[in-house]
Amino acid sequence: MTAGVYGLVACIVKLDNLGLYLSQQNVGPATALLRAVGRGLLHAAPALMKALTVLGTLAMFLVGGGILAHGLPAVGHGIAHWSQSAGSMT
Repeated sequence: MTAGVYGLVACIVKLDNLGLYLSQQNVGPATALLRAVGRGLLHAAPALMKALTVLGTLAMFLVGGGILAHGLPAVGHGIAHWSQSAGSMT
């Protein structure tokens, strides 16, 4: 599992390199398609990185919050009580 996650991260990091490589291809019958895919990857990579920044930060807060909630019983019970109270308001 860990190797798969690290492999996916490595692919994301190298995504712009792949896009640049494909956009510079000049050989073969699929040259136009490869160049278009490369330009698309180059265009999409910054937006993907920005989205991953936000999602990664959110994931870190959720994981950290889960660790705190399980490690400090008072916090875990407070969250459970709060969520039950919020559910009964509807």
